[in-house]
Amino acid sequence: MDHEAVKQCKSVIDALLGGFAAPAQSHAANVIESTLFHLFGSKRQKIVKNHSKKPYSKWSRSEKGILLLFLALANAIEYWDRDKYDAPSQFNRHASVHGADIPGVFSDYNALIAVMLATSLLISFEDLRGIQIKI
Repeated sequence: MDHEAVKQCKSVIDALLGGFAAPAQSHAANVIESTLFHLFGSKRQKIVKNHSKKPYSKWSRSEKGILLLFLALANAIEYWDRDKYDAPSQFNRHASVHGADIPGVFSDYNALIAVMLATSLLISFEDLRGIQIKI
């Protein structure tokens, strides 16, 4: 895939390996959001959430890897309200974008998860473009 997001994901990985976990997490959140928007448009959150609930047995053999990715992405893109909730205990795109001033949003662990999700999403890009998405 020759896509700008791939170049940006390399920057994410470089930042993490360079010891810059918070910038890596923040930029990975943007890579995830941009890639999901590119694939699914404004319905991206609904698509990921609905498909992460689809029973494993209902997915074809080739789609089961995508299901596992959607399960992880569903938590990562879940809406988070800073006025109602403490910092999420795991990587969350919304918290990473809107909660930079809240202790616990950024961590080495969250950065690693964000980088892994961004990388997995980009690796799965072609497969995701080929599946039939129904809402």
